[in-house]
Amino acid sequence: HSHTYSENNTYILTENNTHILTENNTYILTENNTYILTENNTHILTENNIHILTLKTTLTYLLKTTLTYLLKTTFTYLL
Repeated sequence: HSHTYSENNTYILTENNTHILTENNTYILTENNTYILTENNTHILTENNIHILTLKTTLTYLLKTTLTYLLKTTFTYLL
């Protein structure tokens, strides 16, 4: 596992599980279970079950290609 620590207590863990923790306690965990947890406790889980769980417990479905595109373009770019 390779660890990268930035100035804002932001770390990136790459290997089997790619983990990004930002200043706002927002982290992205990719691989088998891909999810995004934002500062507003908004949870996005992709893979077999694709859903967004917000503070109001509203459940919304996303296209897998959309989130995968965001993860592989945006966050891989950050890596």
